[in-house]
Amino acid sequence: MRRALLRPMCSASDTVLVFSYGSNSSCQLSGRVRSAACPALPPPRPAVLADHARVFVRNSEAWSGAVCNLVPRPGSHVLGALCSLSRAQLSRLDAFEGGYQQRAVTVAALDSGTAETALVYLMDPCTRLELPPSEAYLCAIWRTLREAHGERAHSLALLAQDEGGRFQSVTAGGCVGEWRHPGAARLSTVLAVCYEAGAARPQPWVLPRRAAQAAAALSDSGLSSAAQLVAAVQRGAAEPGRRDPRVVDAMDLEALQALENILALEAAPAESDSAV
Repeated sequence: MRRALLRPMCSASDTVLVFSYGSNSSCQLSGRVRSAACPALPPPRPAVLADHARVFVRNSEAWSGAVCNLVPRPGSHVLGALCSLSRAQLSRLDAFEGGYQQRAVTVAALDSGTAETALVYLMDPCTRLELPPSEAYLCAIWRTLREAHGERAHSLALLAQDEGGRFQSVTAGGCVGEWRHPGAARLSTVLAVCYEAGAARPQPWVLPRRAAQAAAALSDSGLSSAAQLVAAVQRGAAEPGRRDPRVVDAMDLEALQALENILALEAAPAESDSAV
């Protein structure tokens, strides 16, 4: 993982463990809380919260759809990431977590086999779903889980609760009840593709704000579908001197190069297969 190469520079005595179960991957956290005093974050650690479920609730304008919450559910468990933040970084993160409150939970840290106390951001358990989650938000959760758990995080359950507290499947990202990342080239929204570019950038964007700005600029320039955007990026990657200026202007060169690399890696197995 790219984040594992970064050298943490904050004092260990001033750190707080946060259990991330939603969009706060190490990339997103880096974009949100990085500072000159502490420019790098330690790699996330795999952890599990028992007897709870991840559900989708509310409607976030920033993410163009529902966001996550945790609710009690005996016998279920939630995969997540343990992230070490300084108290100053935690204060900066609070500014992005409107509607959530900090709570302490005990999670199982899978790397050490120990129980650890961590802060988690939760909403009122009675909060209900208003709109399905956006594809971009699902990509963000997927990145959080894959960074910490790798292949163990093979799918993402799409759940909500009705007014009676009963669990029900949610339809989102073209899937019902369960979602798997289709690969950046097969994403269906410009916002999701922009998220992937911004998260993979060497210095990640502040997400989702910057991804939404890029998506809006691309749409205004005529690249209003994910397929159009991916095709434009792939054409430019074939001839780097002729990259589409609409994409460069909307994203920035580093994000565009990150997206080119993602698409090239996705295409590589197919190219190998066809060559055999």
